[in-house]
Amino acid sequence: MSKTIPEDERVQVVTEQMLQQDAMTIRNDENGTDIQIFGSEDAEGSGIPFRTDDEFAIREEQGWGFDTLDFSDGLWMETVSSSTSQVQVLKGVALERNVRRDVRVSATVSSNTYPNGADFDTAAGDSYPVEMTNSGTIEEVLLSIVEGEVNVEIDTVDGGTVVIPVDQKASIESYSAESVTITDPSGTTPRVAGGWAGE
Repeated sequence: MSKTIPEDERVQVVTEQMLQQDAMTIRNDENGTDIQIFGSEDAEGSGIPFRTDDEFAIREEQGWGFDTLDFSDGLWMETVSSSTSQVQVLKGVALERNVRRDVRVSATVSSNTYPNGADFDTAAGDSYPVEMTNSGTIEEVLLSIVEGEVNVEIDTVDGGTVVIPVDQKASIESYSAESVTITDPSGTTPRVAGGWAGE
């Protein structure tokens, strides 16, 4: 089904019942505009960014992946600019391209501690793509300096791939990752610095 997101209006795209019962893929129109995702009609603050031509999957057995927000009232969207956009909701289908499931993005660092880790800084010798690998798993990635939009690509141990566009400081926690790569989709080589931790 297709859902129109008019300017200056928050629209419920998926009900809480649908989130519990159906696998689905949600796709933002490539000719639309960037959108923010919220857990209720009156939720305050910034939502989760959902950019044009992006998509994510929800699977019934895995539930909703963004656990920093309360989605007890379903899934609500609004545009970030004064224009209209459309999203497609494909019920019963959970595609694997640019999957945004099983991911938590927050502005704070988790209190968990891990035995392995390393830092990176493209201003101190690291170059794109910035690759993070570990003999075990990578559990957390901290981006402390982000001077432009980059993509954080996470390959999970269950074979999934998560691609997260990031344009500000962030702490990213995923299900156990085999590797994480930061890429520069715009080719402008913005400075990015931070670190990762894992088991």
